[in-house]
Amino acid sequence: MLSFGVISHGIAAAGFLLLALLLAVGWEGRGQGVRLIVACAMNAAWAGMLAYFAWTQRMPLAPLTAALFLRDAAWLFVLTGLLSGDAWPRFIVRTTRVLVGLLLALAAALAAGDLFGIVLPFA
Repeated sequence: MLSFGVISHGIAAAGFLLLALLLAVGWEGRGQGVRLIVACAMNAAWAGMLAYFAWTQRMPLAPLTAALFLRDAAWLFVLTGLLSGDAWPRFIVRTTRVLVGLLLALAAALAAGDLFGIVLPFA
């Protein structure tokens, strides 16, 4: 019997994969488009992993943490791309990118600690 997690995450994976394929077919070569395609593909992979792990009824923490980190990084990459342009002052754009970079570094440190069993002093 399939559980709710298998069905819901499987539908999410299929939906995001379909969205990524549709975006790739209609892509006009602009930078923001490729960011969105990658983020949708990463979301599809993450949801697919969750569906598979729900189906096998085991949840290894290390691959899930890595996939979640990559998914979040892809969406932050999309959001920082929205800040580009002349609509925002350069100071705000640069400060936001530095803060996103620091948050990604912190998330990477936490994920690495989880993957390799390292206990971080701030975790």
